[in-house]
Amino acid sequence: QAMQGLGMEGGKFEVSVVKASEPSPDGIDEVVFLVAGHPGMTPRPVGKVASGGELSRISLAIAVTTSELGAAPTLIFDEVDSGVGGAVAETVGRLMQQLGRDRQVLAVTHLPQVAACAHHHLKVAKNKSAGGTTSTVLAVQQDERVAEIARMLGGERATETTLAHAREMLDGAASAPAMPPPPAIAGHHLRGETLMALEIVLITGMSGSGKSVALHALEDAGYYCVDNLPPELLPAFVALEHKHHSNRVAIAVDVRSATSLHQVPQELGRLRGQGVAVKSLFLDATIDTLVRRFSETRRRHPLSHDDLQQGRRALVQIIELERELLAELREQSHVIDTSTIRASQLQSYVKGLMSTAQGQLTLVFQSFAFKRGIPMDADYVFDVRMLPNPHYEAALRDLTGLDQPVADFLDLQPEVGLMRAHIEQFLAHWLDMLDRNHRSYVTVAIGCTGGQHRSVYLVEKLAQAFSDRWTALKRHRELDGR
Repeated sequence: QAMQGLGMEGGKFEVSVVKASEPSPDGIDEVVFLVAGHPGMTPRPVGKVASGGELSRISLAIAVTTSELGAAPTLIFDEVDSGVGGAVAETVGRLMQQLGRDRQVLAVTHLPQVAACAHHHLKVAKNKSAGGTTSTVLAVQQDERVAEIARMLGGERATETTLAHAREMLDGAASAPAMPPPPAIAGHHLRGETLMALEIVLITGMSGSGKSVALHALEDAGYYCVDNLPPELLPAFVALEHKHHSNRVAIAVDVRSATSLHQVPQELGRLRGQGVAVKSLFLDATIDTLVRRFSETRRRHPLSHDDLQQGRRALVQIIELERELLAELREQSHVIDTSTIRASQLQSYVKGLMSTAQGQLTLVFQSFAFKRGIPMDADYVFDVRMLPNPHYEAALRDLTGLDQPVADFLDLQPEVGLMRAHIEQFLAHWLDMLDRNHRSYVTVAIGCTGGQHRSVYLVEKLAQAFSDRWTALKRHRELDGR
């Protein structure tokens, strides 16, 4: 379809794949591009039937059609305008202008319709001298482009007519609407369309933090799960799952792919741009917890090249290096601190997060006990240990903030009502700004001494207060672990 507006109306493009007589460095198949430039012709190998100009235009059609599938930073087209003019030349220029919005496109052209569409204009000139011929490349400034386009239109002598025509072409190219999206191929829908109702959950985080537990929870929830997928294979894997009509996929990526981790944020952004619903979860834990888990399991850290007898100091240094390598992914993910929670709690938390609406800010209210440590995944921490404590009421000591007698007791305490109002006021003031900043999750931790009465009560009240506008989840770290 992309060939039709490039001077090859009725043309066809096919890909022939046949099994090779014997394996070669190129694989076990022979792949040949077949093209028919005009209707009624039989497609033949592109190298035998296409002229130089047709090859460039076919390459342009391929580049536009596959522009969302690859990340080639630079595309070069030579003689792309050979044998065309008029409206076809304008289409060629606009297509390259479209490609140039997110990558570098270099085009050698003699047509003013193509040159007028460029974001930048360079003029190549040859100079003869006694010593030979030299070529120079000069940047044409914006105020000089009218004269240069006029020269391309009418020769060395510019007239008022050619100058007016040049201004019209430049103005038209600058204000031209975006070209219609190219056709979908290989299971993809490209710019402006969606890549089916595909949902991807990325599970990442520290080694020993429970990624396998989270992945098993998603597998139980109906996700197709892949562990340790190299980031380089992420686009191809997504395309394959789209082709197979899988709509829920979970992928674990961690420091085992250390050399290519930097590609993950870019690939996730590209997928979101194609309409894929992407959720990223980062599992974390304290250094002491991670060291203890490695000691208990006798497993070697993925970044360690030593034997299993590595000392604590060496292991701590490795964990700190891993945290540094994963810092960018952590910044872009919802963090779950697994230091003090059981596997069943983690599974429950993960499944709860998957039930939230995509594209909407989700609030996670969490109660905890200060005596067991502050949660590492908290964005905001509120200390409520100064409030009246139901623990000192004999009838309430064995109950929790989920029980009505405890709620009734705390409802009567003015300090509790004031603290609740202050927290609500703070969050209400800043949540809109966080939402505009494209935050997906905000974790608010409320802590008291034992994580049983006051913090639990306030988490329940706050989640209820904010659930009318935002998705609000509740976690009670100490109670959920009982």
